[in-house]
Amino acid sequence: MGIRARIASGGRDYATLGLRPGHVQPFEDGMRTSGRAGTYEWWYFDARLSDGTKLVITFFTKPLVSPGRPLSPAVSVDLDLPDGGNIHRIADYPAASFDASTDGCDVRIGPNTFRGDLHRYRIHVELEGIEADVVLTGTVPGWRPGTGYWFFGKRDEYYFAWLPAVPQGEAEVSMTVGGVRQHGSGTGYHDHNWGNRPVAKLIDHWYWGRGSAGGYSVVTAAVTAAKRYGSVQLPVFLLAKDGQIVADDGSKAAFAPSGFFQDPDTGKAVPSVIGFDYRDGAERYLVTYTRTSTVLAARLGSYLPRRARLAARLAGFSGAYFRFSGTLDVREFRDGRPAGAGQAPALWELMRLGRSGQRHSRA
Repeated sequence: MGIRARIASGGRDYATLGLRPGHVQPFEDGMRTSGRAGTYEWWYFDARLSDGTKLVITFFTKPLVSPGRPLSPAVSVDLDLPDGGNIHRIADYPAASFDASTDGCDVRIGPNTFRGDLHRYRIHVELEGIEADVVLTGTVPGWRPGTGYWFFGKRDEYYFAWLPAVPQGEAEVSMTVGGVRQHGSGTGYHDHNWGNRPVAKLIDHWYWGRGSAGGYSVVTAAVTAAKRYGSVQLPVFLLAKDGQIVADDGSKAAFAPSGFFQDPDTGKAVPSVIGFDYRDGAERYLVTYTRTSTVLAARLGSYLPRRARLAARLAGFSGAYFRFSGTLDVREFRDGRPAGAGQAPALWELMRLGRSGQRHSRA
């Protein structure tokens, strides 16, 4: 069998990983790696509040771009304010300050905590000039595409895993920013990722987005494997209606980006629109993200230790990360006839890890 990339979803996969089809267990949101060199893991949260504030919090076992390091915990906060201001904070902590349960989500990094039970989560962060307390309550049940594992290699020796523990939820946020206390509420999301091989060696790029509009909640992704794994596209599609999952087979979703332009900060080609067309018999769902602004455009090499930056450039690494803001449009059809629709503000991202994406690449 040749080198391959696949989403693990067969009966043997579930048995080997100790998982149950269609049922997420609490331990899946606990620590899944040892933290040793070569592995990585992070717990992610984002929220869009009713006043337009956008908050992203991530707990890392080590930097995404350098998983070869031993346990090197960090916490990051990105805050986009209604007036257009942006605050980014990231803090590194000693390994001794890290603690995480393997039974469920209970993570501590210094004074920062991320705890929950697949339904309700409490997050507390204290970084320079920012203190935040979050309560996230799920309105869509925890879910994963198949087992949640993408396997790579002739013997499935490498993996990247993903668990959307709260695909959609209600978020209550209290923050102190620059000495000013503020409160807000809105929609929230939490997922968990881990793996045993640098992501840039497995994946060329991915698009990821989530949001809610008109009673619909969606989580979508289009993951393209690295060239050595055949550049296979591994799509993910989840759509819930009124809190109930009604479509979740990524193989039935056609992905199409369009309206490409060259980002001035990174030189990468990025699309103005990305769309998913999901068809299953008489059912059809169109999910479209339309960019209004680029919230963040960052060269991943800038996050490497200084001594590693030159080696990365010589190796051709030119990865970049983008976060976009705009609108999410959802349309439902039954037997070709409109059956529902919704539109709302949304966030989505593009991660380019490989050498592709220069100029106006269409993938």
